Amino acid sequence: EMLRAADDTVKELDGINDGLLRIAYSERNPSTEPLGELLQRIQGARDDNIRMELDNAARGLPVPGTQVHLIVDELVSNAVTAVRGKDDAEITIRARLLNRSFPFGRRLLIEVVDNGGGMAPDILEKATAPFFSTRAGAHVGLGLTGCAQMVNTMRGNFRITSTPGIGTLVRILLPLATTRLTSPSRL
Repeated sequence: EMLRAADDTVKELDGINDGLLRIAYSERNPSTEPLGELLQRIQGARDDNIRMELDNAARGLPVPGTQVHLIVDELVSNAVTAVRGKDDAEITIRARLLNRSFPFGRRLLIEVVDNGGGMAPDILEKATAPFFSTRAGAHVGLGLTGCAQMVNTMRGNFRITSTPGIGTLVRILLPLATTRLTSPSRL
């Protein structure tokens, strides 16, 4: 039993290391890709019924592929966990270009919404704290922390709204350069 526990710990630490390396090296990959294609890849990689609502302007918008993929994939993974076992499970990825005038130009809004169990206020308060997790050993809690930090690096805003028994909404607001989203390495 102790060997099994040690093996599980080693696998968990390998997962942490791999995740940290992906985050660290994501800033070095400045390639962009259309947001719609990136989100369809995330949607297609899962068996879960994930709905997408993208406006046409957001669908073709070039975004930093590696960074946005890491962020949205982690959020969808969390949503899948939150709705597991529900008969009426719903996960939606929304994206739209906000044409309102912001101090630094237009913004891209990406939202991941689920109708899972939601989070109590005390859990929500800790959700982006390093190493916090509600998954008791199965996950180290770097996921949302990494997402929030990466969005911050991209000069964006990251907000989680959650209601117990209703579900969770994660909102990412990213600034747009004149014609495309700026990758972190170019800031």
